[in-house]
Amino acid sequence: MDDETADIPQTVEALEAVTTVVKRKPGGTFGNKGGRKKGDTVASGRINPSAAVREKAALLAAWKEAVSRRFDRLVEAQLTAAEGITHMQARDAKGKWEPVTDPAVMSAKLEAGEEVYRLSAIAPSAPILKDIMDRMFGQAKQSLDLDVTTTPTSVLTDAELATHLTALLKKLEQ
Repeated sequence: MDDETADIPQTVEALEAVTTVVKRKPGGTFGNKGGRKKGDTVASGRINPSAAVREKAALLAAWKEAVSRRFDRLVEAQLTAAEGITHMQARDAKGKWEPVTDPAVMSAKLEAGEEVYRLSAIAPSAPILKDIMDRMFGQAKQSLDLDVTTTPTSVLTDAELATHLTALLKKLEQ
């Protein structure tokens, strides 16, 4: 035998001796023998997480702190994106287009019937607005509108019932 195969068992009996199965005690929730004990957490110091888990937790904590420092600005930016940025342009006395930002001047120009334009530098975002509303009020309940205005006045045959059922199924698929 050369040096490379010296560690490898050469007989079935030797192979079985090397690969013995270690039987474990039953664990789980029965008898509280296995698993973590109640109250064990990373913060309590009784659990030692892996380096990858510790690194991920540190990155998550840094992310949460960075977001919390900028929270007001982030909310304002999201609201601005939902509303979009719109400007009003109107002609001045010389006929030159000028931006109008004062609400009183806007009203006066509109009431006078002057030619004005509303320009959107950033269009309003319906998906962002929907996301904001869903976070505030929860998602809308899904509903299905069915037209159940017809009621049978007589006993229907199997063919008539099948026709009505097919029509209802087609409405449900839409």
